[in-house]
Order: sequence, then structure tokens, then C-alpha cells
Amino acid sequence: MKQFWVEGLVQPRGRGKKAAPVEPFSRAYWAETPAEALQGAEADLNGGAWVDGPRVSLTSEAERMRSLGAPELPGMPAPKKPTRKK
Repeated sequence: MKQFWVEGLVQPRGRGKKAAPVEPFSRAYWAETPAEALQGAEADLNGGAWVDGPRVSLTSEAERMRSLGAPELPGMPAPKKPTRKK
């Protein structure tokens, strides 16, 4: 089994006449295929709907951005760059 990350924007089921605000969705699922992970994520939506469709990958968006050296959020340490020895 592999660990798949399912990420995207979700419009939760609204209560009454007002629409619920869009929320980020990011969870890891153990599955054999990406389709199986997506089925697990759709079961966790509790009646919500994807805004643009989910992204299924083997690494999370946060891990991908860290590997690219993107700036971190305030309060979080930046990745340490290796120093060259002379």
C-alpha cells in the first residue's frame, strides 16, 4: 500500500439558505491506487462538493514546496541549506 495525499478546495454542505465558505481539504490515505484514495476522500466530505476537483499525489503540497525551497510561513523554521567547507 502507498500513502496518497488528496488535496483541494471543498464547498461544505450549507445549513439553511446560506452557502458555507470554501475550505481547504488535505488528508493522507493508505490505498493501492489513486482512485481508491479519492473514494476515501469523497466519503469524508460529508455531503460537500469539490470546487475545482481534487489533486491526488504521493507527496503533500507542503512537502513539495519545502523541496523547492519556497519560503516558510511565519513562526515556522526555514529549511537549512548545506554549507560548503573550504
